[in-house]
Amino acid sequence: MSSPKNPPRRLADLVRPHKLIVPEPEPHVVAQVTIADLIAEFRLTGADKRITEANFPTNGAPAHLSEMRLLTQEYILGSSNLTTDKIMRAFVGRGYRFANLTDVLHYAKWMWNGKDLVVGLGSSWVDPGDHRYVPCLYGGDDDRQLCLYWDKPEGEWRADYSFLVIRK
Repeated sequence: MSSPKNPPRRLADLVRPHKLIVPEPEPHVVAQVTIADLIAEFRLTGADKRITEANFPTNGAPAHLSEMRLLTQEYILGSSNLTTDKIMRAFVGRGYRFANLTDVLHYAKWMWNGKDLVVGLGSSWVDPGDHRYVPCLYGGDDDRQLCLYWDKPEGEWRADYSFLVIRK
């Protein structure tokens, strides 16, 4: 019971006001991730030595895994052994973009079964001999390689190659 000598206690009367001290955050430093770091992190057993920052500059964060699709030319076009140009026109016309090297490495870490031949047509390098190369994941029993495949304009991709694409 309350009386003039014992007024009712309120929660606000019981809590002492105090000043909350919040430290200033440390300046955020984003470390530049190199292709060599990504290859080491993703537990590949090997990578072509021509896959370097100079030849394949990293271009931001990879696409979200939920946007990635591994598709075959047979699935999209109903046939195989097609040239890169035909494949690219067909996939892009259906709302996809091709994965770049960063996307391919991200896929390698989280989703790759270690067996499929996975091509990333979104990144390429042209050597001094004017040959265009694209990154490809190649695997076997205990082998997980990041290779470069020669993408000849007149060359055709076999049916066993799958293309990593990103939904636009």
